[in-house]
Amino acid sequence: MIKFPHYLLLALTSVSIIFPWSAFADQNEGRGSNLEQRVQKIERIIDNKVLVDLIQRITSLEEEVSQLRGEIESQNHALEMMKKRQRDLYLDSDRRLRELENRSGSASLGQDASSAEVNAPEQAVASTGTGGPSAPVPTQADSAQEKAAYNKAFNFLKEGRYAKAIESFGSFLVAYPSGDYSDNARYWLGESKYVSRLYPEAVADFERVVKDHPQSPKVADAKLKIGYAYYELKRWNEAKSILSNLVAEYPDTPIARLAAKRLERIGKEGH
Repeated sequence: MIKFPHYLLLALTSVSIIFPWSAFADQNEGRGSNLEQRVQKIERIIDNKVLVDLIQRITSLEEEVSQLRGEIESQNHALEMMKKRQRDLYLDSDRRLRELENRSGSASLGQDASSAEVNAPEQAVASTGTGGPSAPVPTQADSAQEKAAYNKAFNFLKEGRYAKAIESFGSFLVAYPSGDYSDNARYWLGESKYVSRLYPEAVADFERVVKDHPQSPKVADAKLKIGYAYYELKRWNEAKSILSNLVAEYPDTPIARLAAKRLERIGKEGH
């Protein structure tokens, strides 16, 4: 039997141990490299998903912003239409106010002249000491106070201070229920409520003009505004009835044309 030196056996043993371990280490190193690559790939996938999610969120936010802009534009348009409507109502009121002031001025002059003619004989009787006691005649100071109270309420209306106009015209009618300006005050009280969208209350005042002051030049205007108020209240049949009667009752007048125009609008809206 051949005997090998101890140092040779030791060397052979070391080589047999080292070579398998080296192979194992190379194999593990290859596995580690593959694992690292796979981790990097997963990271890239995750990064891509986060990016996609971020893009989707941005797109969604852009759509929401676009929708909000559309809603804001719609609201702005509606607001502009409301402002235009309010402005048209005010211009219409202002035009009627000027016409009323012109008529009131002429009527006041005629009333003053008539009063002077009527009161002259009474004053003559009083100066001779004959005849019965004369009826109390409104003094010039009373007339001035009434006109000042009316103008105060009227100015509130022209300035667009409708709440103050409603209050002032109401107070005026309490103080001067049968005064020279009572029919106009009642009409403009209704107008102030109409512009303030208090339609049922406005109708009540316009109806008072028609009932209590049948000879007033404001009767036709009051009837027109009753028709307008019924339109706003969506009481279509009543609105159409009143407006149709106006067209027949006041043919070839601005009132009739306004009534016909509103009737046409009601028809186009399908009511």
